[in-house]
Amino acid sequence: MKLAEALILRADLDKSIEQLKNRVVSNSLVQEGTSPAEDPEELLKELHMKLNEYKELVIKINTTNLNAKTSEGLNLTSAIAERDRLQRLHGILSSVSNHANSTTDRYSKKEILNISTVDVASLRKQVDKVAERRRKIDVEIQAANWTSDLI
Repeated sequence: MKLAEALILRADLDKSIEQLKNRVVSNSLVQEGTSPAEDPEELLKELHMKLNEYKELVIKINTTNLNAKTSEGLNLTSAIAERDRLQRLHGILSSVSNHANSTTDRYSKKEILNISTVDVASLRKQVDKVAERRRKIDVEIQAANWTSDLI
């Protein structure tokens, strides 16, 4: 199985676990004199099995991420961490540049004028560079996901 397939399976398992949780919760309390539509004890057993399957799959994914490399030579764990860092940086820089560039309508000269304390144009160039780097590293990760076998 390829790493990408395992990631898809993990997402499916995650959805299945969430659905099972909702079914257990909805069947855990009924009105007196009625019975639940499904046996919550059986649902809990199934939930435990799915969670164990999920755990084993995540261990395999994480082990593979440590050993698989991108074409740039980074292991996937490092590449994912870098992508996440770039994503957060992009969001922060975008927020700062958008906020610094916002204008407030003034209705008279007596109202306080707000001025930017950062170079918005320079910040936006940084935002674009960070976004480009993030896209490139994401492509590297995706390529490695489809070429790496699950350990």
